[in-house]
Amino acid sequence: MRDTRNISISASRIGLLFFAIIASSCTDPGSNLEERLASLSAREARVLLCLAAHPDDEDGFTLAYYRHGRGMRTYTVYLTRGEGGQNAIGPELYEALGALRSRETERAAAILGTVPYFLNFPDFGYAKTAQETFARWGGRERVVERLVEAIRRFRPDVIITHHDTLTTGPRRQHGHHQAAALALWEAIPLAADSTYNSELGRPWQVKRLFVRVSDPAEGFDVAVPVGDRDPVTGRSFADIAREALRQHASQDMPRLADSLRLERTYYRLLWSVDGSRPGREDLFSGLKRDFTEEERKEAENALALARMGTRLWVQPEDSLLTPGRSVRLRFFVQRLSMPNPVLRLYCGERELGRWAFPATGQLELSVILPSDAPLTYPLERYQYAYPDPVYRPLHYEIRPAVATDQPPYWVRGRIPVAIAPPLILRAHAWQWLTEPNPQLRLALEVPDPLPALARLIIKPVGRDDTLQVSVGGLEPGRIHPLEVSLRRWAPWPEGEYAFRIWVEGQTDTLLLRARRYNIALPQTVRVGWIPGLEQGTERALRAIRARFDVLDSTMLARGELSRYTSLLIGVRAYYHRPELSRYNERILDYVRQGGHVVVLYQRPPEWNGKPWPPYPLTLSTRRVSEEDAPVEVLRPGHPLLRSPYPLGPETWQDWVQERGLYFPYPYSSLYLELLQMADTGEEPLRSGLLIAAYGKGSYLYTSLAWYRQWERYHPGALRALVNMLAYPLYR
Repeated sequence: MRDTRNISISASRIGLLFFAIIASSCTDPGSNLEERLASLSAREARVLLCLAAHPDDEDGFTLAYYRHGRGMRTYTVYLTRGEGGQNAIGPELYEALGALRSRETERAAAILGTVPYFLNFPDFGYAKTAQETFARWGGRERVVERLVEAIRRFRPDVIITHHDTLTTGPRRQHGHHQAAALALWEAIPLAADSTYNSELGRPWQVKRLFVRVSDPAEGFDVAVPVGDRDPVTGRSFADIAREALRQHASQDMPRLADSLRLERTYYRLLWSVDGSRPGREDLFSGLKRDFTEEERKEAENALALARMGTRLWVQPEDSLLTPGRSVRLRFFVQRLSMPNPVLRLYCGERELGRWAFPATGQLELSVILPSDAPLTYPLERYQYAYPDPVYRPLHYEIRPAVATDQPPYWVRGRIPVAIAPPLILRAHAWQWLTEPNPQLRLALEVPDPLPALARLIIKPVGRDDTLQVSVGGLEPGRIHPLEVSLRRWAPWPEGEYAFRIWVEGQTDTLLLRARRYNIALPQTVRVGWIPGLEQGTERALRAIRARFDVLDSTMLARGELSRYTSLLIGVRAYYHRPELSRYNERILDYVRQGGHVVVLYQRPPEWNGKPWPPYPLTLSTRRVSEEDAPVEVLRPGHPLLRSPYPLGPETWQDWVQERGLYFPYPYSSLYLELLQMADTGEEPLRSGLLIAAYGKGSYLYTSLAWYRQWERYHPGALRALVNMLAYPLYR
């Protein structure tokens, strides 16, 4: 678990992140690029803030222009971590996806030079209304209050966003975007109001608010010249933004980034405190601002370090630490011109020690972490405790032994380590109990050698007794799978169960939910499974005791597909499995000869205009985002809805996140419509489950969010999976 990553000079807390990114993009010692940026920043006191509902909603082009081209401090405030979205590169969903997107945001921000800050409202998936969003986020007042706190913290002169307050009509945005814009409109005057909640910081008056315009033909006030080039590197600010956008890989941005050949970004002025108008190419024209004393010293300090070519790296012995253990650190420094520098090491606000520090050379030291050091790992569990996506409680500061009036006054930085409990308990949040020996499938991650056996405590919710399991032979740096038998509590009738699990001596408790139902695919059915990236579908196949093979490219190219009763094509498999498109004609021929294909949802850009389906079927951006939207059965006698399991009203109860997305429209009349559903106040969509005869076989396309329900072993969704795969037995 070694980590030889270098980190550059940066501030230790979000409130001090004035020039944090200057050094994180450092070039070789002596480079005039860093000095130029520090020199610009020392003359520029104005501040730009971008408001974004999710990671990748920021305008990186404009941020790059004002940070790298003008030297301004730039911040991005995110309302969520994006955990409710889709994942283009892996199986992570929900909190794990939020952790992934937080890391992507960290990398993108380092390139842009902006400071990211999360308000940590939950991303519950696509929403069509601000009303639903505010209800999920604890009320409109709470969102406004958090934005006021962010404005007073970062004190921006100009705020930009591409979120609009339009809440009706075809051009309304995502409900999270609507809520962000509506709350911001209220927060700006309240942030300046000295009578409003003094606990949120000193009042601050924003000078201008802009919204980005996607089509300049609709009218704009400012065209920011993001295609201009840095005079030192010759690189355009748009190039910097594209590089940052590529970091958002889980949202498929590497593919989109190169297509954004922007020379300008366009903004419309929504509000100005004094009625003044901006210049045609500058959001800030006519706005003046002086440094505070603290800001002046920050700027002087950064410029002095850049001119000296100071470089400092810190290499921890391990990247994953546990409270109470000793950690060895090695510091390397070049050209630190400071009288009698002294290193101070901190964990949070607690000072751990002081050491004399060299001007050039290295220093090795060992410190013991406090037993109550804040936990930061695993990120998906602890990320919502910290607004900073790169929160490092272990940090340092180097100052002269005696205060000086000449910069540099200090060097600050964060140590690249995560702090974890002695034993990390992992598990899928939902599990499936199988007879005759139901088990919970867990995993244990061990950061450090354990002094003795680990003991797990398992307690079924609603029962008084517990099960204690002792585990030995756990090696540090590994994740150990563990299966725990629940036979002592047998029998397990059909139903839903919950378990609390913890490691003896640790306070962290894991809540698992489990289900057990007698749902099985007929054994005469054999399935060929072509996965996308979702893992819930394969777990669902195992839960229904399906006989299935995962089809690789060789099987798709030359295998005997007729051995399979049904082929199941996973979510976005046509994108993640490029060979699938090459052999699609073999799949259609398999259907013509009597086979059956089930296609889970794909995305419009990856599907439309391609000859994948047997009859015309175009995917739209239409969706039903209300997970409890009423579902009407259009053909109640159809075997797909009756055999072998009747799909009654319970099939559609307790869904999560949404009903479905990318509903087909238009499509051939040869597809039978089996269901219809709609969000409140909207026209019903009838293409959530389509079936068509083709040759001797059948072709089924479904845009419903089955995989999210299968992740939870939803019994109705599992029965529907059985019916979809067993359809050839009953058609």
